[in-house]
Amino acid sequence: EVACNINIGSTTGAIDRTNFLCILGNNLFNQKYFFMLWLWWVALLLISVFGIFYRLGRILVPGFSRHLLARKIHGNQLSRLKLTSGDCFVLEMLVDNLSPTPKLIDQVLEEIEKKLTEKQRSQLHWKIAEVEDGYKGENVSLNTSGYKKEFPIISENFPLNASAPTDL
Repeated sequence: EVACNINIGSTTGAIDRTNFLCILGNNLFNQKYFFMLWLWWVALLLISVFGIFYRLGRILVPGFSRHLLARKIHGNQLSRLKLTSGDCFVLEMLVDNLSPTPKLIDQVLEEIEKKLTEKQRSQLHWKIAEVEDGYKGENVSLNTSGYKKEFPIISENFPLNASAPTDL
């Protein structure tokens, strides 16, 4: 809408000037176009906010991520595994990509279950050993051959007051 000045000749011979609101066709199109564009941006904003909350839920709530994975894997193959949110997400992506071959999914899940249970058992044994003797095993020698060689420390090789050479 714009203001339009319209000049009309009056019966007295003078010019009658009136101001009307004129509706231009181009403005009508722009009004509808930008309203639709505004609705589109609002819809994208709402979808993005929902997506952010969905991702935060998957990251912060391991049970939610595990539930979404359990919907795609039938049976109780996940019951003995302790998986984090990231593990569940990666495993879900793997199951999505292997969906045309269900036998391969079962084989992969069995292998993961075998490896993770072995790893969890070994971690459990380490934790039990730490509790029993209080030693974490960080300073354990990697030499398993039993051969021990002592290296003598010679003070000539390691001077205590080393200085830079002065003759340049």
